[in-house]
Amino acid sequence: MAGGVRTITLRWSDWPASSLGHPPDRPVAVIVANRLVAVSPGASAHGVAVGERRRTALRACPDLLIAERDPAVELAAFESVLEVLAAYTPGVELVDPGHIRLPARGPSRLFGGEQALLERLSGDLRSIRPAGWPAPGIGVADGRALSALAALRSVLAGQPEVVPPEASTNRVADLPVSWLAEIGEVPIDLVSLLDRLGIRRLGDLAELAVPDVVSRFGPVGLHAHRLANGVDERPVNTVVHEAALAVEMAVDEPIHEASAVVFAARERAERLIGQVASSGRVCVAVRIIIETEHSERSEHCWYREEGLSAAAVIDRVRWQVEAWTRRPGAITSGVVLVRLTAEQVRADDGSQEGLWGGRSERDDAALRAVTRLMSLAGDGAVEVPVWEGGRSPVERYRWVGADTVDLLDTARVHRGDAPWPGSIPAPAPSIVHEHPLDVELLDEVGEPVMVTGRGEVSAIPLTLVDGSRSRAVSAWAGPWPLHERWWSPTGRRSARLQVVLDDGTAHLVAVQRRQWSIEATYG
Repeated sequence: MAGGVRTITLRWSDWPASSLGHPPDRPVAVIVANRLVAVSPGASAHGVAVGERRRTALRACPDLLIAERDPAVELAAFESVLEVLAAYTPGVELVDPGHIRLPARGPSRLFGGEQALLERLSGDLRSIRPAGWPAPGIGVADGRALSALAALRSVLAGQPEVVPPEASTNRVADLPVSWLAEIGEVPIDLVSLLDRLGIRRLGDLAELAVPDVVSRFGPVGLHAHRLANGVDERPVNTVVHEAALAVEMAVDEPIHEASAVVFAARERAERLIGQVASSGRVCVAVRIIIETEHSERSEHCWYREEGLSAAAVIDRVRWQVEAWTRRPGAITSGVVLVRLTAEQVRADDGSQEGLWGGRSERDDAALRAVTRLMSLAGDGAVEVPVWEGGRSPVERYRWVGADTVDLLDTARVHRGDAPWPGSIPAPAPSIVHEHPLDVELLDEVGEPVMVTGRGEVSAIPLTLVDGSRSRAVSAWAGPWPLHERWWSPTGRRSARLQVVLDDGTAHLVAVQRRQWSIEATYG
Protein backbone atom coordinates (compact mmCIF):
# COMPACT_ATOMS: atom_id res chain seq x y z
CA MET A 1 0.00 0.00 0.00
CA ALA A 2 1.21 3.49 -0.80
CA GLY A 3 2.62 5.64 1.92
CA GLY A 4 2.68 9.41 2.22
CA VAL A 5 5.08 12.18 1.24
CA ARG A 6 8.49 11.92 2.89
CA THR A 7 8.31 14.03 6.02
CA ILE A 8 10.71 15.14 8.75
CA THR A 9 9.41 15.55 12.30
CA LEU A 10 11.48 17.26 15.00
CA ARG A 11 10.34 17.05 18.59
CA TRP A 12 11.90 18.44 21.76
CA SER A 13 9.94 16.81 24.59
CA ASP A 14 11.67 19.05 27.15
CA TRP A 15 11.15 22.32 25.26
CA PRO A 16 8.61 23.81 27.74
CA ALA A 17 11.28 23.43 30.46
CA SER A 18 14.30 24.55 28.42
CA SER A 19 12.47 27.64 27.12
CA LEU A 20 12.43 29.09 30.66
CA GLY A 21 16.13 29.90 30.31
CA HIS A 22 17.51 28.00 33.32
CA PRO A 23 20.70 25.91 33.09
CA PRO A 24 20.06 22.20 32.43
CA ASP A 25 21.32 21.12 35.87
CA ARG A 26 18.70 23.29 37.60
CA PRO A 27 15.71 21.11 38.66
CA VAL A 28 12.82 22.61 36.65
CA ALA A 29 9.40 21.24 35.76
CA VAL A 30 6.49 22.60 33.74
CA ILE A 31 2.96 21.59 34.69
CA VAL A 32 -0.50 21.56 33.16
CA ALA A 33 -3.41 20.80 35.50
CA ASN A 34 -1.02 19.71 38.28
CA ARG A 35 0.66 17.13 36.02
CA LEU A 36 4.27 17.46 34.87
CA VAL A 37 4.54 17.77 31.08
CA ALA A 38 8.27 18.58 30.81
CA VAL A 39 11.31 18.38 33.10
CA SER A 40 14.93 19.48 32.89
CA PRO A 41 17.89 17.05 33.04
CA GLY A 42 18.54 18.33 36.56
CA ALA A 43 15.03 17.33 37.63
CA SER A 44 15.39 13.92 35.98
CA ALA A 45 18.57 13.34 37.98
CA HIS A 46 16.49 13.70 41.17
CA GLY A 47 13.97 11.09 40.02
CA VAL A 48 11.34 13.53 38.75
CA ALA A 49 9.49 12.26 35.66
CA VAL A 50 6.93 13.54 33.18
CA GLY A 51 3.38 12.57 34.12
CA GLU A 52 3.86 12.80 37.88
CA ARG A 53 1.68 14.92 40.13
CA ARG A 54 3.06 18.17 41.51
CA ARG A 55 3.16 16.91 45.10
CA THR A 56 4.85 13.65 44.13
CA ALA A 57 7.56 15.59 42.27
CA LEU A 58 8.12 17.95 45.20
CA ARG A 59 8.57 15.02 47.57
CA ALA A 60 11.28 13.64 45.30
CA CYS A 61 12.95 17.05 44.84
CA PRO A 62 11.98 19.79 47.35
CA ASP A 63 14.10 22.33 45.43
CA LEU A 64 12.16 21.74 42.21
CA LEU A 65 11.18 24.95 40.39
CA ILE A 66 7.65 24.53 39.02
CA ALA A 67 6.16 26.77 36.34
CA GLU A 68 2.81 26.78 34.54
CA ARG A 69 3.06 26.16 30.82
CA ASP A 70 3.11 29.34 28.72
CA PRO A 71 3.06 28.70 24.93
CA ALA A 72 3.99 32.34 24.22
CA VAL A 73 7.24 31.97 26.19
CA GLU A 74 7.96 28.67 24.45
CA LEU A 75 7.32 30.15 21.00
CA ALA A 76 9.52 33.18 21.70
CA ALA A 77 12.42 30.85 22.54
CA PHE A 78 11.60 28.61 19.58
CA GLU A 79 12.02 31.39 17.02
CA SER A 80 15.77 30.69 16.92
CA VAL A 81 15.03 27.13 15.77
CA LEU A 82 12.61 28.37 13.12
CA GLU A 83 15.26 30.77 11.81
CA VAL A 84 17.70 27.87 11.38
CA LEU A 85 15.09 25.80 9.54
CA ALA A 86 14.38 28.72 7.19
CA ALA A 87 17.71 27.90 5.49
CA TYR A 88 16.40 24.41 4.66
CA THR A 89 12.84 25.05 3.51
CA PRO A 90 10.67 28.14 2.90
CA GLY A 91 8.15 27.04 5.51
CA VAL A 92 7.54 24.59 8.32
CA GLU A 93 4.43 23.20 9.92
CA LEU A 94 4.21 24.14 13.59
CA VAL A 95 2.24 21.76 15.78
CA ASP A 96 3.48 23.25 19.06
CA PRO A 97 6.63 25.07 20.12
CA GLY A 98 9.10 22.19 20.20
CA HIS A 99 7.15 20.05 17.71
CA ILE A 100 7.45 20.81 13.98
CA ARG A 101 7.34 19.11 10.59
CA LEU A 102 8.81 19.88 7.19
CA PRO A 103 8.86 18.13 3.83
CA ALA A 104 11.97 16.03 3.29
CA ARG A 105 12.12 15.82 -0.49
CA GLY A 106 13.32 19.35 -1.36
CA PRO A 107 15.90 19.80 1.44
CA SER A 108 17.30 16.26 0.98
CA ARG A 109 17.89 16.90 -2.72
CA LEU A 110 19.55 20.22 -1.93
CA PHE A 111 21.94 18.78 0.66
CA GLY A 112 22.76 15.41 -0.92
CA GLY A 113 20.28 12.94 0.51
CA GLU A 114 18.40 12.37 3.77
CA GLN A 115 21.39 11.17 5.78
CA ALA A 116 23.52 14.17 4.80
CA LEU A 117 20.57 16.47 5.50
CA LEU A 118 20.07 15.04 9.00
CA GLU A 119 23.77 15.33 9.87
CA ARG A 120 23.85 18.96 8.80
CA LEU A 121 20.53 19.73 10.49
CA SER A 122 21.57 18.08 13.76
CA GLY A 123 24.78 20.09 13.84
CA ASP A 124 23.00 23.41 13.23
CA LEU A 125 20.43 22.68 15.93
CA ARG A 126 23.11 21.73 18.48
CA SER A 127 24.87 25.05 17.88
CA ILE A 128 21.89 27.13 19.02
CA ARG A 129 21.00 25.16 22.15
CA PRO A 130 22.88 25.30 25.47
CA ALA A 131 25.03 22.28 26.24
CA GLY A 132 23.46 19.75 28.58
CA TRP A 133 19.98 19.74 27.03
CA PRO A 134 19.08 16.59 25.06
CA ALA A 135 19.02 16.62 21.28
CA PRO A 136 15.59 16.58 19.63
CA GLY A 137 13.94 13.46 18.38
CA ILE A 138 14.22 13.45 14.59
CA GLY A 139 12.13 11.10 12.50
CA VAL A 140 11.94 10.71 8.73
CA ALA A 141 9.20 8.55 7.21
CA ASP A 142 6.34 8.47 4.73
CA GLY A 143 3.70 10.88 6.04
CA ARG A 144 3.04 13.04 9.07
CA ALA A 145 2.03 10.46 11.62
CA LEU A 146 4.67 7.90 10.74
CA SER A 147 7.45 10.48 10.92
CA ALA A 148 6.11 11.52 14.33
CA LEU A 149 6.28 7.89 15.47
CA ALA A 150 9.83 7.72 14.15
CA ALA A 151 10.68 10.87 16.13
CA LEU A 152 9.47 9.16 19.32
CA ARG A 153 11.67 6.17 18.53
CA SER A 154 14.52 8.60 17.93
CA VAL A 155 14.17 10.01 21.45
CA LEU A 156 14.54 6.52 22.90
CA ALA A 157 17.41 5.56 20.59
CA GLY A 158 19.31 8.84 20.98
CA GLN A 159 19.81 9.26 17.23
CA PRO A 160 17.70 10.18 14.17
CA GLU A 161 15.29 7.47 13.03
CA VAL A 162 14.94 7.06 9.27
CA VAL A 163 12.22 4.75 7.97
CA PRO A 164 13.00 3.71 4.37
CA PRO A 165 10.31 4.45 1.76
CA GLU A 166 7.57 1.84 1.56
CA ALA A 167 8.91 0.12 4.71
CA SER A 168 6.60 1.82 7.19
CA THR A 169 4.36 -1.16 7.91
CA ASN A 170 7.15 -3.37 9.25
CA ARG A 171 8.72 -0.57 11.30
CA VAL A 172 5.55 0.37 13.21
CA ALA A 173 4.05 -3.08 13.83
CA ASP A 174 5.68 -3.51 17.24
CA LEU A 175 4.94 0.01 18.48
CA PRO A 176 2.27 0.47 21.16
CA VAL A 177 -1.10 1.80 20.01
CA SER A 178 -0.85 4.44 22.76
CA TRP A 179 1.78 6.23 20.68
CA LEU A 180 -0.98 7.32 18.28
CA ALA A 181 -2.47 9.33 21.14
CA GLU A 182 1.00 10.58 22.13
CA ILE A 183 1.46 12.17 18.70
CA GLY A 184 -2.09 13.57 18.69
CA GLU A 185 -3.53 11.40 15.91
CA VAL A 186 -6.27 9.60 17.85
CA PRO A 187 -8.18 10.35 21.08
CA ILE A 188 -6.97 8.75 24.30
CA ASP A 189 -10.48 7.27 24.73
CA LEU A 190 -9.94 5.11 21.63
CA VAL A 191 -6.54 3.98 22.91
CA SER A 192 -8.10 2.98 26.24
CA LEU A 193 -10.83 1.03 24.45
CA LEU A 194 -8.34 -0.79 22.24
CA ASP A 195 -6.27 -1.67 25.29
CA ARG A 196 -9.32 -3.15 27.05
CA LEU A 197 -10.00 -5.21 23.93
CA GLY A 198 -6.45 -6.57 23.95
CA ILE A 199 -5.30 -4.58 20.90
CA ARG A 200 -2.10 -3.09 22.27
CA ARG A 201 0.30 -3.03 19.29
CA LEU A 202 -0.12 -1.32 15.96
CA GLY A 203 0.46 -4.69 14.31
CA ASP A 204 -2.57 -6.09 16.17
CA LEU A 205 -4.70 -3.20 14.90
CA ALA A 206 -3.39 -3.55 11.35
CA GLU A 207 -4.52 -7.20 11.20
CA LEU A 208 -8.18 -6.32 11.78
CA ALA A 209 -10.55 -6.23 8.82
CA VAL A 210 -11.49 -2.75 7.61
CA PRO A 211 -15.29 -3.33 7.76
CA ASP A 212 -14.99 -4.51 11.37
CA VAL A 213 -12.92 -1.48 12.35
CA VAL A 214 -15.33 0.99 10.71
CA SER A 215 -18.44 -0.61 12.20
CA ARG A 216 -16.97 -0.71 15.72
CA PHE A 217 -14.82 2.44 15.94
CA GLY A 218 -16.08 4.73 13.16
CA PRO A 219 -13.96 7.20 11.13
CA VAL A 220 -11.39 7.76 13.87
CA GLY A 221 -10.84 4.01 14.08
CA LEU A 222 -10.38 3.82 10.32
CA HIS A 223 -7.77 6.58 10.53
CA ALA A 224 -5.89 4.67 13.25
CA HIS A 225 -6.13 1.47 11.18
CA ARG A 226 -4.64 3.19 8.14
CA LEU A 227 -1.72 4.52 10.21
CA ALA A 228 -1.13 1.04 11.66
CA ASN A 229 -0.82 -0.19 8.07
CA GLY A 230 1.74 2.48 7.26
CA VAL A 231 -0.64 4.60 5.17
CA ASP A 232 -0.58 8.37 5.67
CA GLU A 233 -1.09 10.27 2.44
CA ARG A 234 -1.48 13.75 3.93
CA PRO A 235 1.31 16.02 2.64
CA VAL A 236 3.01 18.57 4.86
CA ASN A 237 1.42 21.78 3.69
CA THR A 238 3.80 24.74 3.58
CA VAL A 239 2.59 26.46 0.38
CA VAL A 240 -0.31 28.89 0.18
CA HIS A 241 -2.84 27.65 -2.37
CA GLU A 242 -4.92 30.04 -4.45
CA ALA A 243 -8.09 28.21 -3.53
CA ALA A 244 -7.43 28.53 0.21
CA LEU A 245 -9.96 30.42 2.30
CA ALA A 246 -8.54 33.58 3.85
CA VAL A 247 -9.71 36.53 5.92
CA GLU A 248 -7.85 39.72 6.66
CA MET A 249 -7.92 42.47 9.26
CA ALA A 250 -6.31 45.73 8.09
CA VAL A 251 -6.45 48.89 10.19
CA ASP A 252 -5.39 52.49 9.58
CA GLU A 253 -4.38 53.17 13.17
CA PRO A 254 -1.62 50.78 14.35
CA ILE A 255 -2.51 48.56 17.32
CA HIS A 256 0.19 48.57 20.00
CA GLU A 257 -1.30 46.21 22.61
CA ALA A 258 -1.13 42.44 22.11
CA SER A 259 -4.50 41.92 23.77
CA ALA A 260 -6.08 44.46 21.42
CA VAL A 261 -4.68 42.61 18.38
CA VAL A 262 -6.13 39.33 19.64
CA PHE A 263 -9.51 40.93 20.36
CA ALA A 264 -9.64 42.54 16.91
CA ALA A 265 -8.74 39.25 15.20
CA ARG A 266 -11.43 37.26 17.01
CA GLU A 267 -14.24 38.14 14.60
CA ARG A 268 -12.04 37.24 11.60
CA ALA A 269 -11.19 33.85 13.11
CA GLU A 270 -14.84 33.09 13.72
CA ARG A 271 -15.67 34.10 10.15
CA LEU A 272 -12.91 31.91 8.70
CA ILE A 273 -13.85 28.81 10.68
CA GLY A 274 -17.52 29.48 9.92
CA GLN A 275 -16.80 29.54 6.18
CA VAL A 276 -14.94 26.24 6.42
CA ALA A 277 -17.67 24.63 8.54
CA SER A 278 -20.43 25.79 6.16
CA SER A 279 -19.02 23.45 3.52
CA GLY A 280 -18.94 20.47 5.90
CA ARG A 281 -15.19 20.64 6.51
CA VAL A 282 -12.79 21.40 9.34
CA CYS A 283 -9.57 23.40 9.15
CA VAL A 284 -6.49 21.44 10.22
CA ALA A 285 -3.79 23.92 9.12
CA VAL A 286 -3.97 27.70 9.39
CA ARG A 287 -1.34 30.23 8.37
CA ILE A 288 -1.19 33.33 10.56
CA ILE A 289 0.53 36.42 9.16
CA ILE A 290 0.95 39.54 11.29
CA GLU A 291 2.53 42.74 9.94
CA THR A 292 3.42 46.06 11.56
CA GLU A 293 3.43 49.60 10.26
CA HIS A 294 7.20 49.28 9.63
CA SER A 295 6.71 46.16 7.45
CA GLU A 296 7.93 43.78 10.18
CA ARG A 297 6.35 40.38 9.74
CA SER A 298 5.57 37.27 11.79
CA GLU A 299 4.35 34.23 9.89
CA HIS A 300 3.65 30.67 11.04
CA CYS A 301 1.64 27.73 9.74
CA TRP A 302 -0.09 25.92 12.63
CA TYR A 303 -1.37 22.35 12.37
CA ARG A 304 -3.84 20.44 14.52
CA GLU A 305 -5.05 17.00 13.46
CA GLU A 306 -8.41 17.17 15.26
CA GLY A 307 -9.18 20.52 13.63
CA LEU A 308 -8.86 24.16 14.64
CA SER A 309 -11.86 25.88 16.15
CA ALA A 310 -12.15 29.66 16.24
CA ALA A 311 -10.96 29.62 19.86
CA ALA A 312 -7.92 27.51 18.90
CA VAL A 313 -7.03 29.94 16.10
CA ILE A 314 -7.31 32.89 18.48
CA ASP A 315 -5.05 31.09 20.99
CA ARG A 316 -2.39 30.76 18.31
CA VAL A 317 -2.74 34.40 17.30
CA ARG A 318 -2.16 35.34 20.94
CA TRP A 319 0.87 33.04 21.29
CA GLN A 320 2.37 34.43 18.10
CA VAL A 321 1.82 38.09 19.02
CA GLU A 322 3.06 37.69 22.59
CA ALA A 323 6.10 35.69 21.48
CA TRP A 324 6.91 38.36 18.90
CA THR A 325 6.76 41.17 21.44
CA ARG A 326 9.02 39.24 23.83
CA ARG A 327 11.91 39.23 21.34
CA PRO A 328 14.05 42.35 21.81
CA GLY A 329 14.00 44.57 18.74
CA ALA A 330 11.73 42.26 16.76
CA ILE A 331 8.86 44.74 16.61
CA THR A 332 9.22 48.53 16.56
CA SER A 333 5.71 49.70 15.65
CA GLY A 334 2.06 48.79 15.95
CA VAL A 335 0.25 46.00 14.11
CA VAL A 336 -1.68 47.03 10.99
CA LEU A 337 -2.48 43.66 9.39
CA VAL A 338 -3.55 40.18 10.50
CA ARG A 339 -4.23 37.60 7.80
CA LEU A 340 -5.63 34.13 8.52
CA THR A 341 -5.55 31.49 5.80
CA ALA A 342 -7.09 28.01 6.04
CA GLU A 343 -4.33 26.19 4.19
CA GLN A 344 -5.55 22.66 4.69
CA VAL A 345 -9.05 21.38 5.34
CA ARG A 346 -10.60 17.95 5.48
CA ALA A 347 -14.10 16.54 5.58
CA ASP A 348 -15.76 16.81 8.96
CA ASP A 349 -16.18 13.17 9.97
CA GLY A 350 -18.30 14.05 12.97
CA SER A 351 -15.82 12.77 15.55
CA GLN A 352 -16.08 15.68 18.00
CA GLU A 353 -15.72 13.93 21.34
CA GLY A 354 -17.35 16.82 23.22
CA LEU A 355 -20.78 15.81 21.88
CA TRP A 356 -20.51 12.44 23.61
CA GLY A 357 -19.20 13.32 27.02
CA GLY A 358 -15.51 13.92 26.24
CA ARG A 359 -13.52 17.07 26.81
CA SER A 360 -14.90 20.22 25.20
CA GLU A 361 -13.56 23.69 24.52
CA ARG A 362 -15.41 24.93 27.60
CA ASP A 363 -13.57 22.35 29.70
CA ASP A 364 -10.25 23.62 28.33
CA ALA A 365 -11.25 27.26 28.93
CA ALA A 366 -12.24 26.45 32.52
CA LEU A 367 -8.94 24.62 33.03
CA ARG A 368 -6.98 27.65 31.80
CA ALA A 369 -8.99 29.92 34.11
CA VAL A 370 -8.34 27.72 37.15
CA THR A 371 -4.60 27.47 36.48
CA ARG A 372 -4.42 31.22 35.93
CA LEU A 373 -6.16 31.88 39.25
CA MET A 374 -3.76 29.49 40.98
CA SER A 375 -0.79 31.39 39.61
CA LEU A 376 -2.25 34.68 40.86
CA ALA A 377 -3.64 33.59 44.23
CA GLY A 378 -1.22 30.83 45.15
CA ASP A 379 -1.55 27.14 45.95
CA GLY A 380 -4.52 26.25 48.11
CA ALA A 381 -6.36 29.51 47.41
CA VAL A 382 -8.46 28.02 44.58
CA GLU A 383 -10.91 25.19 45.20
CA VAL A 384 -12.68 22.86 42.77
CA PRO A 385 -15.50 20.34 43.28
CA VAL A 386 -14.48 16.69 43.39
CA TRP A 387 -16.86 13.74 43.13
CA GLU A 388 -17.24 11.93 46.42
CA GLY A 389 -20.53 10.09 46.06
CA GLY A 390 -23.81 10.23 47.93
CA ARG A 391 -27.57 10.04 47.58
CA SER A 392 -28.36 13.73 47.87
CA PRO A 393 -26.91 16.47 45.61
CA VAL A 394 -25.21 18.27 48.48
CA GLU A 395 -23.26 15.10 49.38
CA ARG A 396 -22.07 14.15 45.90
CA TYR A 397 -19.20 16.63 45.71
CA ARG A 398 -16.79 18.24 48.13
CA TRP A 399 -14.54 21.25 47.68
CA VAL A 400 -10.78 20.65 47.68
CA GLY A 401 -7.72 22.71 46.78
CA ALA A 402 -7.15 22.78 43.02
CA ASP A 403 -3.46 22.01 43.58
CA THR A 404 -4.31 18.65 45.18
CA VAL A 405 -6.14 17.02 42.26
CA ASP A 406 -5.49 16.10 38.65
CA LEU A 407 -7.68 18.58 36.79
CA LEU A 408 -7.49 16.50 33.60
CA ASP A 409 -9.03 13.49 35.36
CA THR A 410 -12.61 14.31 34.39
CA ALA A 411 -14.00 11.08 35.82
CA ARG A 412 -12.69 12.11 39.23
CA VAL A 413 -13.28 15.85 39.16
CA HIS A 414 -16.50 16.19 37.20
CA ARG A 415 -18.59 13.09 37.68
CA GLY A 416 -18.86 9.68 39.29
CA ASP A 417 -20.04 6.48 37.69
CA ALA A 418 -20.60 4.35 40.81
CA PRO A 419 -24.28 3.52 41.48
CA TRP A 420 -25.89 4.94 44.60
CA PRO A 421 -29.14 3.14 45.49
CA GLY A 422 -31.74 5.67 46.55
CA SER A 423 -30.20 8.57 44.63
CA ILE A 424 -32.29 10.67 42.28
CA PRO A 425 -32.08 9.94 38.54
CA ALA A 426 -30.15 12.06 36.04
CA PRO A 427 -29.87 14.85 35.13
CA ALA A 428 -28.40 16.33 38.28
CA PRO A 429 -29.66 19.74 39.44
CA SER A 430 -27.49 22.71 38.51
CA ILE A 431 -27.92 24.66 41.76
CA VAL A 432 -27.49 22.92 45.11
CA HIS A 433 -28.53 24.92 48.16
CA GLU A 434 -26.06 24.64 51.01
CA HIS A 435 -28.90 25.49 53.41
CA PRO A 436 -32.22 23.99 52.16
CA LEU A 437 -35.11 26.46 51.86
CA ASP A 438 -38.14 25.54 54.01
CA VAL A 439 -41.41 25.36 52.03
CA GLU A 440 -44.86 23.78 52.22
CA LEU A 441 -46.22 21.28 49.70
CA LEU A 442 -50.04 21.20 49.73
CA ASP A 443 -52.78 19.11 48.13
CA GLU A 444 -56.03 20.28 46.51
CA VAL A 445 -57.69 21.09 49.86
CA GLY A 446 -54.64 22.88 51.27
CA GLU A 447 -53.47 20.02 53.47
CA PRO A 448 -49.75 19.12 53.68
CA VAL A 449 -48.65 16.31 51.38
CA MET A 450 -46.81 13.53 53.21
CA VAL A 451 -44.96 10.36 52.20
CA THR A 452 -46.06 7.13 53.83
CA GLY A 453 -43.84 4.38 55.17
CA ARG A 454 -44.56 2.44 51.98
CA GLY A 455 -43.01 5.23 49.92
CA GLU A 456 -46.28 6.64 48.57
CA VAL A 457 -47.55 10.24 48.60
CA SER A 458 -50.65 10.87 50.69
CA ALA A 459 -52.16 13.08 47.97
CA ILE A 460 -51.29 14.70 44.65
CA PRO A 461 -49.15 17.81 45.26
CA LEU A 462 -50.74 20.90 43.67
CA THR A 463 -49.24 23.91 45.44
CA LEU A 464 -45.82 24.90 46.75
CA VAL A 465 -45.77 27.70 49.33
CA ASP A 466 -42.51 29.60 49.81
CA GLY A 467 -43.08 32.14 52.57
CA SER A 468 -45.85 34.43 51.37
CA ARG A 469 -45.67 33.24 47.76
CA SER A 470 -47.73 30.32 46.40
CA ARG A 471 -47.06 28.61 43.06
CA ALA A 472 -48.97 25.84 41.36
CA VAL A 473 -47.30 22.49 40.73
CA SER A 474 -47.73 21.64 37.04
CA ALA A 475 -45.81 18.34 37.08
CA TRP A 476 -44.07 16.11 39.58
CA ALA A 477 -42.14 12.82 39.85
CA GLY A 478 -41.22 10.51 42.70
CA PRO A 479 -41.08 10.00 45.56
CA TRP A 480 -37.63 8.57 46.24
CA PRO A 481 -37.62 7.43 49.87
CA LEU A 482 -34.36 7.34 51.76
CA HIS A 483 -33.55 5.55 55.01
CA GLU A 484 -29.88 6.03 55.95
CA ARG A 485 -27.97 4.59 58.93
CA TRP A 486 -31.10 2.99 60.37
CA TRP A 487 -28.95 1.27 63.01
CA SER A 488 -27.59 4.56 64.36
CA PRO A 489 -29.21 7.33 66.47
CA THR A 490 -27.94 9.76 63.81
CA GLY A 491 -29.81 7.93 61.06
CA ARG A 492 -32.43 9.74 59.03
CA ARG A 493 -35.55 9.03 57.02
CA SER A 494 -36.60 11.32 54.20
CA ALA A 495 -38.20 11.33 50.78
CA ARG A 496 -37.68 13.51 47.71
CA LEU A 497 -39.84 14.73 44.85
CA GLN A 498 -39.06 16.52 41.60
CA VAL A 499 -41.59 19.29 40.98
CA VAL A 500 -42.13 21.67 38.06
CA LEU A 501 -43.94 24.90 38.93
CA ASP A 502 -46.23 27.01 36.79
CA ASP A 503 -43.49 29.62 36.29
CA GLY A 504 -41.32 27.01 34.51
CA THR A 505 -38.83 26.42 37.34
CA ALA A 506 -38.00 22.90 38.50
CA HIS A 507 -36.85 21.92 41.98
CA LEU A 508 -35.86 18.94 44.05
CA VAL A 509 -37.87 19.02 47.28
CA ALA A 510 -37.39 16.76 50.29
CA VAL A 511 -39.46 16.01 53.37
CA GLN A 512 -37.97 15.06 56.72
CA ARG A 513 -39.84 15.02 60.03
CA ARG A 514 -42.91 16.42 58.22
CA GLN A 515 -41.01 19.48 56.96
CA TRP A 516 -40.59 20.10 53.21
CA SER A 517 -37.58 22.00 51.85
CA ILE A 518 -36.03 22.83 48.47
CA GLU A 519 -32.69 21.01 48.29
CA ALA A 520 -31.73 21.93 44.74
CA THR A 521 -32.92 23.69 41.59
CA TYR A 522 -32.68 22.50 38.00
CA GLY A 523 -31.23 24.87 35.38
